[in-house]
Amino acid sequence: MRDSTDANDVETALREAKEEIGLEQDQVTFLAQLCPILTTRGNLITPVVAYFNDTMFTPDLSKHEVDFVFELPTDRFIKNERYKSEIFKRGKDMFTVHYFDDLVAGKQITTWGATALMCIIISSVLHSRIPQFEVDKQDPLTNENIYDFLDNYLKKSARSYIEHHSKKS
Repeated sequence: MRDSTDANDVETALREAKEEIGLEQDQVTFLAQLCPILTTRGNLITPVVAYFNDTMFTPDLSKHEVDFVFELPTDRFIKNERYKSEIFKRGKDMFTVHYFDDLVAGKQITTWGATALMCIIISSVLHSRIPQFEVDKQDPLTNENIYDFLDNYLKKSARSYIEHHSKKS
């Protein structure tokens, strides 16, 4: 979550990475900022993609926020293996909530929600292909329309965010 001392989303991500897993800012190379994603709790988050040399990194975990650090291959998030989804309705919009189940170091983990969607988008771009499953029932993703898909998803998320938060006021 953005603090008053954060100038932008990249600074927020770098600060959060430091607080949660001990990743120092000078160990990171910023690559990209993705479109904001709406969470099932009604928050907009802005994913920041960065590179770091993991052979020189030893995690220092905040036990209140992170259980453990693990790796999965990026193409895992475009395959239909150990995958399921459900529809989440907010106002007049429907969002697909994605779930990926994996066994890592003997521990069952589930990557889901906004984290799963970020992984799907990044994996689709990195591998230049769409997933083997439907990403969004209202706005199908194809290899030809990934940028239109992201634009439409951003508009739908923003509209739903505004509607959700205007009801709270």
